[in-house]
Amino acid sequence: MRIVETELLVIGGGVAGAYAALTARSYGADVTLACKTPLTGGSTRWAQGGIAAPLAQGDEEAHALDTLKAGRGLCEPETVQAFVRDARSHVETLRDLGVTFSPHVTLEGGHSRARIRHTGDSTGHSISLALAGALGAARGPALNVLEGAFVRNLRVSGGAVVGADLLTPDGPVQVRAGAVLLATGGFGRLYPVTTAPPEGTGDGLGLAWQAGAALRDLEFVQFHPTAVVRSGAAFLVTEAARGEGGRLLNARGERFMERYDPALELAPRDVVARAIAAEIAATGRVDLDLRHLGAAFVRSRFPTVTASLAPLGLDLGADLIPVQPAVHYTMGGVQTDVQGRTGVPGLYAAGEVASSGLHGANRLASNSLSEGLVFGARAARAALAVLKPVPART
Repeated sequence: MRIVETELLVIGGGVAGAYAALTARSYGADVTLACKTPLTGGSTRWAQGGIAAPLAQGDEEAHALDTLKAGRGLCEPETVQAFVRDARSHVETLRDLGVTFSPHVTLEGGHSRARIRHTGDSTGHSISLALAGALGAARGPALNVLEGAFVRNLRVSGGAVVGADLLTPDGPVQVRAGAVLLATGGFGRLYPVTTAPPEGTGDGLGLAWQAGAALRDLEFVQFHPTAVVRSGAAFLVTEAARGEGGRLLNARGERFMERYDPALELAPRDVVARAIAAEIAATGRVDLDLRHLGAAFVRSRFPTVTASLAPLGLDLGADLIPVQPAVHYTMGGVQTDVQGRTGVPGLYAAGEVASSGLHGANRLASNSLSEGLVFGARAARAALAVLKPVPART
């Protein structure tokens, strides 16, 4: 068995894990990043709509209130405040890494104003490529990346997590680490109709539980309102389609959301998902209608969705699109504080695997990518603070 020694082991290569590894490396730490897929795998690259962060200093309070409202009173206020305070600067860092956001800032469900930055409808893919590129440029003796690595278990000694045992394409590897940061994503793939990637099977929750960490809020599973389901596969239609003016119609051709929420199609996801489910049960069908926006605009604004639906015989700009809710995001996970610390020394978590209290019972649209940045960085800093001095954040 090959033995690797490192200061920080990051497990997971999505936005939270990749950004945590880059953050730790920027402070001079020796980092090993292990991920089950290639670096551009996982949920991050599938995120279509965009990334949410306050547009300016004065928008922090509004963004916090929107997050708290969507979370149905079950968010941790301290976590929400930390999130809105940090998010904007981290999104600006993505620009420095090469992500070219559109000058057009859009609106999504549950937001009181337009604040969603995007790169068309492939924002997650753009961010994933930029982070993978930055990691690739930094790879070397102090940044070891193990792709295609499956973590069998966390190593625990004296009540603290001190590494992990991995299976890699080159054989078994034992990683001895000063701290371990879980960023393995959620468990949406445990459900039959889901937009989660195949690798989203909750591995990190199992690893943390076996190591003695607490899990919480596992009952809070978010259904995205608008997915096209064919042969058991769910094809996501981004929230931004409704942000641009898309309408929901039942089988009678009625625009029904006014009966459920005054925000209509831009109500929070839990409201819209329940409304669609109720209308399908009552009338047999719900369609997303973008035809009034003009086919040329729709196809140029949403090229990724247009391409994904075309093999199904659906034209996003010209057809009524049959939609239904599908499991999309898991709010529950490994319980952490606002710094990503679990109850087990040496173990940290960030991103969808974690339950930091940011989302409460229902995540606000497009808070997930920025969550990965904010809490990936916070968890990395917290881990390093135990291992070595870390400069104060300015």
